[in-house]
Amino acid sequence: MMDRPYSLPAVYAATPAAGSRRARPVRWHLVALVLAALLPALLLSGVLTVRHTLAQRAALEDGLRDTANALALAIDADLGGIVHTLEGAVVAGGLPGDDPVRFLTTAAALKDGHPYWHALFLADGYGHVTIDTASGVGAPRKATALPYGTAIRQAIATGKPAVSSYLPAAGERPALVAVAVPLPRRGLVDGVVGVAVRPERWSRLLAERGAPADWLGVAVDQDGTLVARAPDAAHYAGRTAPDWLTAALRTAPEGLASGRSLQGHDVTLGYARSAFGWSLGFAAPQETLDAPLARALAEALLLNGALVVLAALAALHIGRRIAVPVRALTVAAAGLERDWPLPPIPPSSVREINDLGAALSWAAHHLREGAVERERLLEREAERRREAEQANAAKSRFLAAASHDLRQPFQAMRLYHFLLEQGLADERAREVHRQLGTAMESGESLLNALLDVSTLESGTVQPRLADMAVRDLIAAKLAEVQPAAAAKGLHLRSRACDMVVRSDPLLLGRILGNLLANAVRYTEHGGVLVACRRRTGALRIEVWDTGAGIPPEQLETVFEEFVQLGNPARDPSRGLGLGLSVVRRTARLLGHPLDVRSVPGRGSRFAVTVPLATGRAP
Repeated sequence: MMDRPYSLPAVYAATPAAGSRRARPVRWHLVALVLAALLPALLLSGVLTVRHTLAQRAALEDGLRDTANALALAIDADLGGIVHTLEGAVVAGGLPGDDPVRFLTTAAALKDGHPYWHALFLADGYGHVTIDTASGVGAPRKATALPYGTAIRQAIATGKPAVSSYLPAAGERPALVAVAVPLPRRGLVDGVVGVAVRPERWSRLLAERGAPADWLGVAVDQDGTLVARAPDAAHYAGRTAPDWLTAALRTAPEGLASGRSLQGHDVTLGYARSAFGWSLGFAAPQETLDAPLARALAEALLLNGALVVLAALAALHIGRRIAVPVRALTVAAAGLERDWPLPPIPPSSVREINDLGAALSWAAHHLREGAVERERLLEREAERRREAEQANAAKSRFLAAASHDLRQPFQAMRLYHFLLEQGLADERAREVHRQLGTAMESGESLLNALLDVSTLESGTVQPRLADMAVRDLIAAKLAEVQPAAAAKGLHLRSRACDMVVRSDPLLLGRILGNLLANAVRYTEHGGVLVACRRRTGALRIEVWDTGAGIPPEQLETVFEEFVQLGNPARDPSRGLGLGLSVVRRTARLLGHPLDVRSVPGRGSRFAVTVPLATGRAP
């Protein structure tokens, strides 16, 4: 016996369990296990990397918006400084309207201190320019005849400082931006003093931000024209801003926008609107924002791919070390049925496999003892089953006899109770007589319910299936509960149902009767509705009520014996808590699915599904 070949017997190798095409070696499962454990971690690391990169991008975009707001504040401060300088010169008397010589002298001094100032001008309250250092002193001219007339009219109309749009160069005059300051007198604008500034001033301010060479800052006027730009202000100042930028500026006073710049580069730009109506933007190349994400994804893919390969190789190596002793254990287990001695099992570095070998040796030693014990237990179980069947048959015979014998005394008591009523004249005796009748009815109801439950449990009731019209059954059961419903002021309704079903008329009637009685008993206002819904090959009979409803956690509890919701005092007039238990047992006996839905405070719906008959009821 010991010199048998060390291999799996052919009878086991040919079985589907051992040779199934879906079976995989242990090395394959180890690789799958390692990947299953590793891939979520790698995926998580990738997600965290992407989230971190996106957070960096969001921080960069926030920086663009913050820089745009800072530029807007700087432009407002610069324009505000121009306004204050002009107002200070007027207050000091340096720019009088009635002394052109002094005006020109002060204007020359201001221009010397501000190299980007091109000309100063003065207009009266009607918008007529009386002094313009660019053309000298002459007869008053209408503001419309000058390039910065719009700013003059706006300052007169609003009574506030106004900044013009970009004024393109014309002839010897360079490109300008006019700043007009109203001169109030007695609540009215008596005149306007202003200065025409070359926009290079603000291009230089944008360039001083010290941004990378491929980043850019822009200032856009109210008309969507680039007033200033850094870098390359000389090439792009005065050009219309791209459509995507003008659309964004019309949508919101500040935010982010992306598109192609005038240079042809894709950029993302943060923008903000200044108090003087200009919009300041600060943009970064799109590739600058996207490069960190692409680089992080590439690095993560390379690193994660290398980890996956290394983990798979390690799993294959470990799986091979495990597979050899496992195969030996398989051969040994297959030989147990033929009573072969265990072949030598090579030791494994896995403690559980060594334990399995020891357990296999123990199993071989005790297998025969176990077989003997199993036979003994099977014989004992067969004996107990026979005893249980005999007890069940005796119980059935007892119930069949007790059903009549236990009900007979109640019938006699009802007869005596009726006869006793004829001879009672005292009102107190009649009250005691009524209470006795109530107690008898409760006892008889309890006995009948208990006998019903016991009969269903014993299995003595066998359904007698027949084709029946549902309409007649519903009408009969509604008539039974009509008096109780009328006493409570409830409306009983039923929808037309002309279907023919296959069931036991008596048992199905008991189910429907119990459901209707239960609905009337627990409904105080509203009514009860019986409806039918056709399903594939079946009919669902539904009983709806407008009662208190059933909490979700007690939808199963209500089908247990002696369970009543809302009746802690166990008032016999509200039932005994056996009706729904009888309903469930009867439905199971008939094979009719039963379900319930309820909304506390609104009502409940009980439904039993009955198969449709293949023909019509007679």
